[in-house]
Amino acid sequence: MGRVAWEKFYSVHIKEIDEQHQKLIDFTNEIYDNLEKPTFTLEEFDGFFDKLREFADWHFGTEERYFAKFGYEDATKHIAEHNKIKDKIMEIKARFMKSRHIDTIFEALKLFDDWLFVHIMEYDQKYVDLFHRHGLK
Repeated sequence: MGRVAWEKFYSVHIKEIDEQHQKLIDFTNEIYDNLEKPTFTLEEFDGFFDKLREFADWHFGTEERYFAKFGYEDATKHIAEHNKIKDKIMEIKARFMKSRHIDTIFEALKLFDDWLFVHIMEYDQKYVDLFHRHGLK
C-alpha cells in the first residue's frame, strides 16, 4: 500500500467525521514513518495498538451516536462492522505481543487498507444522505 494522502473521494462531506478519517490516515503513515527509520525497532509499536483501539472507540462512538440520534436504519449492520474492526485490532495486538514479529505490523497495515478502502468507501458512504438531511456538514 504505502503512505496515504487524504483524497476527496474518501470524504463523507461531514467535517467532524472527515477529520477523524484523516487521523486514521495519520496512523497509517505513522507506521510507515517508523518502518522507514534506520533505527527502527518493534518496541516502537508497544503502545500503538492501544492508541489505535482508543481511536476506534472514539471514532466509531461518534458515528454510532449519530446513528441513534438520526434513526439510521442500517445501524445494527454498521455497528457490527465497527465491532469486527475493533476485535481485529485486539487480535493483531495479541499476536504482536506474543510473537513480536514484523508480520503483525503488516497485518495492521492491511487492516488500515480495509478500513479506509472498504469500510469508509462502502459502509460510511451509506449514512451520508441521512446525516446531511439532519444538518451535519
